[in-house]
Amino acid sequence: ADQSPLLDELRRGDWRSLVAAPLAGLICGGFWELWNSLSLARWEYAVPFVNRFHIFEMPLLGYAGYLPFGLECLVMGRLVLALVAAMRNPAPAAGSER
Repeated sequence: ADQSPLLDELRRGDWRSLVAAPLAGLICGGFWELWNSLSLARWEYAVPFVNRFHIFEMPLLGYAGYLPFGLECLVMGRLVLALVAAMRNPAPAAGSER
């Protein structure tokens, strides 16, 4: 079975994608929260027990949610690229000759 290119990267010791994606998600989330705090119609967070240490309108702990968001974007982006590549170069059907 074919292995995921991401798993191949990790096997080779290349952690760049796995580190860069969550970092990109965190940076993206920071900009979203910045723009939210400057908006006239903005959302405010009221989370019991963790509703302190705000950066813009979000509690600091809430930014942890942007880390898996970055990984999800990486996985979905690679899935789309793989689907596009498969549509451009379809594999021959079983039993057919090319």
